[in-house]
Order: sequence, then C-alpha cells, then structure tokens
Amino acid sequence: MRDAFAAELLKLAHEDHNIELLTGDLGFGVLRPFKTELPDQFHNVGIAEQLLIEMATGMALAGKKVVCYSIGNFPVFRCLEQIRNDAAYSGANVKIIAIGGGYTYGGLGMSHNATEDIAVLRPIPNIAIYTPCDKYEAVVVTDLMMTHEGTTYLRLERPDPATIHEGPVTNYVAGTPLLNFKGKKVAVLSYGGIALRAKEVAEKMGYAFYTFPMLKPLDEKAVIKELSQYEKLVVIEEHSKIGGLGSALEDIFVNEKKQPHIIKFGIPDEVAPVVGSQDYMRDYVGLSVMNILKQLKD
Repeated sequence: MRDAFAAELLKLAHEDHNIELLTGDLGFGVLRPFKTELPDQFHNVGIAEQLLIEMATGMALAGKKVVCYSIGNFPVFRCLEQIRNDAAYSGANVKIIAIGGGYTYGGLGMSHNATEDIAVLRPIPNIAIYTPCDKYEAVVVTDLMMTHEGTTYLRLERPDPATIHEGPVTNYVAGTPLLNFKGKKVAVLSYGGIALRAKEVAEKMGYAFYTFPMLKPLDEKAVIKELSQYEKLVVIEEHSKIGGLGSALEDIFVNEKKQPHIIKFGIPDEVAPVVGSQDYMRDYVGLSVMNILKQLKD
C-alpha cells in the first residue's frame, strides 16, 4: 500500500503544484520518482520531526497542501506537540504519513512500534485518520486525504500486504464501514494489514466482514445503521485495545438502546518483553488466526 500511495500522490502532485512533499531524511527509494519528476515540490528536512511539522504548518498556512512522510512512531510521538498545537489547532492542510503501522518494524524494537498512534491522535480536534488495508484502499484514501481541508493522518504498512479487494474500490463513502462480504448475526471489523487475518477469521466462522479505510471522523449514523443489525461485533486491530476502532465503536453505541456486544482483539495493555518480525509480534500478543478462532469458539 506504500507504493500505491506514492504513485497516487505523484499523479496528484503533477496536477496540483500546490502539493509539497516533505520527508524526514528517509523513504528515498519509494519517493525517488517524486523527487526526480517534481524536484521543486520535494524537500528533505533531515532527522528533525518537530521541524517537519512546524515547517509544514507554515507552508500550509501560506496556501500549500503539505505531505509529511516518515516511518513508525516518528511522525506522531516525536512531534505530537507540534501536531496538536501547530497543525491541528490552526486547521492547517498538513498530511502526516506514517509508514509502519503496528508491528511493521517489529524487528527494530519498541521504539519503532506504532501501536498507540491512533489512540493518541483520535482525541485531538481537526485531525482526520485514514487506515487502508491494502493498495486499493490506499489509493481511495489518498484521494480523500488530499481533498480534505485540514490536518490528516495516514497509517500505512511496509511491505505491502496481499490485497483484501480484488480490484479498485469504487463504492466507499468516507467515515463508513466498507462491507467486503455478508454473514449472519456477527461481523468482523478490521483495518490495516491485520485485516488479512481478520478476513480469514470471518471466512472460517461464516461471519460478515468489514474494513474501515477511515477511522476519524466516523459517520455515526451510518455506523449505527449498518452495524446494529448484528448481535456481536468482533474488532481485530494491530493497535492497543485502548483508544482504537473498538473504543470508537463503544463510544458510538454507548447510548443506543440496541447495542451489539463488542469483542476486542488487539494489543494488551502491557509491555511486550520480546522483539521480532511483524508476524511474530502479532502472534505473541494474541493476534494469530488460531488464537482468535479459539477465543471466539470458547
């Protein structure tokens, strides 16, 4: 999905020369075509994430659409104050791109794990959050993000996971659950690369399956209308159980008379004492297909 994003951004930047791409001294392989074809719209600010957001905010307030590209935790936790106080507070047209959601960079240890990013950004006003599950959703949300007026956060993974969708997504409405296939009584909900495992769970259990290409803002009326038909909602996310999609759905349904039972599979509220690949870390924290199926059957 990283490559799909980069290709779509390059296409849009050729059409709109107000689009500027800033990088924190990385991503040169995937960003090389952009730098080569549009050198005047490409800027490397160095390893200085706070400056990255501050510079982007200033450029955005001067009329630019500014894309900030970095990896893992760095474009969120290293510069959270600047995101909150500069970009979001100003309503600046700053687009924050994080390559490496969840345990994408698990082998580099806890410092590179983006496992609380959504929980940290969700409460901040004026931030839209996009969470595609594959390259097809990545193209859709890149287009949505670049037409959205204001600060946004796009969570991607590397390497690109296999696709959930068989072809381009043409029926997505921003802020709504995207139905992949139907089922009875129970629905599995997911986003990001872990959606591949979630899809397998849904298939084996005969449940409906939805992805969430966008996590904020959610269209609450559409979410309630679509998901209240189910007795249970199984949320599978490569993120802390606190503050992610599961928490967002609990907030939406808390005052509804008809409330589906929400079952959350995510990263537990504890420090993992191990380091390993993305698949290893997923399995370690209980996000293996086998473990989820066992818990659901029990």
